Amino acid sequence: MPSIIAGLPNFTKTPYVRSSYQSSNLIGIGNILQQEGYDSAFFHGANNGSMYVDSITKRLGFEHFYGRSEYPDEADFDGSWGIYDEPFLRFSADKINQLQPPFIAGIFTLSSHNPYKMPPQYEGQFQKGELPIHELLGYVDFALENFFKKASTMPWYDNTLFVITADHTAKGSKLKYNTALGQHQVPIILYHPSGHIQPERSQRIAQHTDIPATILDYLGLQQKYFDQLLPFSTSLISPVQKPFAFFQENNQYYLIRENQVLVSSKDFAQQELLPFNGTAADDLKKHR
Repeated sequence: MPSIIAGLPNFTKTPYVRSSYQSSNLIGIGNILQQEGYDSAFFHGANNGSMYVDSITKRLGFEHFYGRSEYPDEADFDGSWGIYDEPFLRFSADKINQLQPPFIAGIFTLSSHNPYKMPPQYEGQFQKGELPIHELLGYVDFALENFFKKASTMPWYDNTLFVITADHTAKGSKLKYNTALGQHQVPIILYHPSGHIQPERSQRIAQHTDIPATILDYLGLQQKYFDQLLPFSTSLISPVQKPFAFFQENNQYYLIRENQVLVSSKDFAQQELLPFNGTAADDLKKHR
């Protein structure tokens, strides 16, 4: 959450909100857009308080929060994580429609997490695939499609930038996604119904921390609030000379830039510069 909302990389094994740095000043995209008069809300179908999502989003500038406690129908509880994606996304769209424009809203879905429980009414409707998660991904795609169908009937739809990403990966059926780098490769999708962002498949290195700068760049506010953005956030809709990504895993730091990966121990005593072909299939096999 701090990466996507505030541009803060994952520096420590302990999540930021539970780390010794939690009292440090951190400015999120919500805090910045509050200064521009934006209404804001965040939605998470799990129990309120789960993973501190409600507290961290409030701290980073989201005025309203809707979790399982605010959801009106317990019949849609999946029995483990929270509210199934399809009804919760429908609920979120209705609540977003009540926000005063301009606004920013975030939704954290949960159905594609283990134990991958399917709503009873959709049993057998999606392909099983190679792994248990694949059938649930079919359901998640279906839920997201229905969300966009509903949102497209609302007055704010054509004037909205949608950013879609995953918080993390799951076990992959391909070797390249079971390496240290592969386990951190998730898509970031930018979509604007009016075509303000032209369709393309970009291979540039990107990371979650780039999302705040991208939003501000789209709104024409990046320079105005440059001093409030962390330096790890670069816009995905404007060219940058040397895009990079950074994360920590298994007591090592990884810095990815162009065709190389720098792997360092956390005390910086051991460092290794490795080639990176964009797939992580062979490059970091020994670092799995």
